[in-house]
Amino acid sequence: MAEMTFAAPDGGIWEQDATHFPRPVTRYLQEAFVEGFIKGFQAGTSCYGLMLDHIEPAFVNGFFYNKAVIVGAPPNAKGPPPKLMFKLVCLLHPAVRARLKRAAVVMEEKPWREHLKHWDTVLKPTSTANHLRLQSQDFASMSDAELANSRPALSSFGSDGGIDFERAIPAEAFLREIAKHELKIDVRERTKPAAKAKAPRGRASAKAARAPKRGGRKQPTAAKGRSRSKRRSA
Repeated sequence: MAEMTFAAPDGGIWEQDATHFPRPVTRYLQEAFVEGFIKGFQAGTSCYGLMLDHIEPAFVNGFFYNKAVIVGAPPNAKGPPPKLMFKLVCLLHPAVRARLKRAAVVMEEKPWREHLKHWDTVLKPTSTANHLRLQSQDFASMSDAELANSRPALSSFGSDGGIDFERAIPAEAFLREIAKHELKIDVRERTKPAAKAKAPRGRASAKAARAPKRGGRKQPTAAKGRSRSKRRSA
């Protein structure tokens, strides 16, 4: 058996996604997956003004790999640009400027509310019906022509990928607000002062209670000695 080689699809930075695809996938799914996956990601990132354009998928020996494609970055970029270059890109690149403009207002507009409503009322029922219809079909008994006709239905698997941003962006904003308010709390308000130590109970306290006091002060020892000497001489 020939040894498998895992070569990167191109010169970019690729990562193997063992969380979603721990095992190799079929060639049929590989072909149907790519188009919808990119389309869904681009719809979500552009709506929320992210600098990420999409996640580029690729399959090597059946295993799923992906790389991040950044808006305005050259193909196969392997790191952030120099600081001056990034400033120029933000000022001059049309796509980058559009993303930054969108990001400045998206948290105030809160578009995820309408998007989630659209998901619950339109996309989710349609997607569920499509998946159930596909699961009910016997693909093993289909001819090549029938399998080819079912490809458009399978390509919609990733087209709703933009819904991931409707879940992630509001959660991130909520956690950020919690952290913001948490940092405003003074440490002294969260830490109670240590309780004062109470006097120990025992013989020491009993003797202190029985000690004679005059005007709030104890009788000097020298005075006691002189009074005794006078009584003896008398």
